[in-house]
Amino acid sequence: MSGLKNYLDKNDNDRAKFVSPGIPYEDSLKNELGDWIQFGRIVEQQYSFAQEAKAKSLGRQFKREPLRFAIKADGKTNYIAVKDVMKVFTDKKLYRFNLITNLEQEQ
Repeated sequence: MSGLKNYLDKNDNDRAKFVSPGIPYEDSLKNELGDWIQFGRIVEQQYSFAQEAKAKSLGRQFKREPLRFAIKADGKTNYIAVKDVMKVFTDKKLYRFNLITNLEQEQ
């Protein structure tokens, strides 16, 4: 969050070159990733309830799809970092998420 204003102030060309430090997750006092997960779940639930009420008022069916989180990593990613990020998810009692990796290209 601390670097978001700086990122948003950049033009499109500079944004493409911007190297993001990522979301802090290692420190229990500054675990922004855990906060993002928690707030994401809260907002998704509020949105779903509003959409369900809207569908009900229109006499329509509503099927709630739960929010799915994803962790993206490739072969160069530090295994310990991925393990630590997965721990943040499990600490928030979130056990279902997608793990996205890059497939090797055939030559």
